[in-house]
Amino acid sequence: MRMTLVLAHAGEGATWQALLTLLSLGLVVVFVLVLVGRLRMQQADDLVLPLAGVAILAALSGAVSNTLSDWVGWAFPIGVVLLIALVLAAITNLSIGWTTPLTIGAVVVAAVAATTLYTPIIRAWHPVTFASSDSIGVTIIEPSDGDTVTAGTVEVVVTIFGDWQIGGPNASGDQLGAMRIFLDGFETERVDPIENCTAGCSVATFPVQIDEPGEVRVQAEFVALDGTQFVSTTFDSVTLTVEAD
Repeated sequence: MRMTLVLAHAGEGATWQALLTLLSLGLVVVFVLVLVGRLRMQQADDLVLPLAGVAILAALSGAVSNTLSDWVGWAFPIGVVLLIALVLAAITNLSIGWTTPLTIGAVVVAAVAATTLYTPIIRAWHPVTFASSDSIGVTIIEPSDGDTVTAGTVEVVVTIFGDWQIGGPNASGDQLGAMRIFLDGFETERVDPIENCTAGCSVATFPVQIDEPGEVRVQAEFVALDGTQFVSTTFDSVTLTVEAD
């Protein structure tokens, strides 16, 4: 019998995610203090005391894990970028100042990282416990994996089985959800089903625009109507060969 050792859980209230969030927020404070001249960062030893303070602050994560674990998606990328900036300021000739290249670069990269990595981090680390996905299954029934299609509008037929159904644009209800469509990992604009699924559909057809010839991976993910994800990702994917029209 194979046994699984669970070291930590993901999702709401995860203490380790709150720890990462507090570490990141602590690094933001240190970065700001260096920026305004309250701390200096001119040699490697200058990192010791501030980082020790950040570590002590992070020890409080257990008391506020329910709130701070929700912030990990944007806080963690910012913390990583600012940590790199602080290390560079301490071990190189680069400096942190209001108009220095290091500061400008760190702020820009941190903003871009927080924006672009938020969704992947939340999907991987912090799925919201909205409902158990044990009773939900998603299958792309058309086109089949490995099919060849013509560039343009491709009708992707998805079926869902279990206690939930696919809702249309104006649907509302506790047991209705929506499909998110991805092409090679990038989410498309909202695609509504062709069918009238206001009251719910177990099978729905989504017209997906695929313009570039070549191989493409189409993924359909089922989420709640408000975009909330399930405990475990409920999705299916197929790889298609797209020919020019």
